[in-house]
Amino acid sequence: MNIILQSVAGFGISAVVTAIGLSALAAGVEDFHLNVAATDVKRIIETDGVYDAAEQQKVAAYLQNNEISATVSVTGDNIQNLSLGDAFTVTLQKSYSFGVAGIGFTPLTFHGRADGTSEVYHK
Repeated sequence: MNIILQSVAGFGISAVVTAIGLSALAAGVEDFHLNVAATDVKRIIETDGVYDAAEQQKVAAYLQNNEISATVSVTGDNIQNLSLGDAFTVTLQKSYSFGVAGIGFTPLTFHGRADGTSEVYHK
């Protein structure tokens, strides 16, 4: 009987460790996707040379098409009309709940960040 209890307890611990590992893997994938999305958003802004209301709609459409729910922040000098060589930073922020089977859910905040430089010359 003792061997059976040890076997069941060992299986339970293994299951919990596996579940935690899978949850951590899912969090890592979320973080990776957020960084890729930040790079893609940066590229959109680099090639258009602006970050105005129309560009924000373009970025929102990109995020929606890729099923990414994140807050977008763009910082830099004169982001409304970037000139050739102007630097800017794109930051995407998303919260993710880390936990196993309803136990120990901990909110984590991931940040995807990409630095860009405008490729457009405005006359």
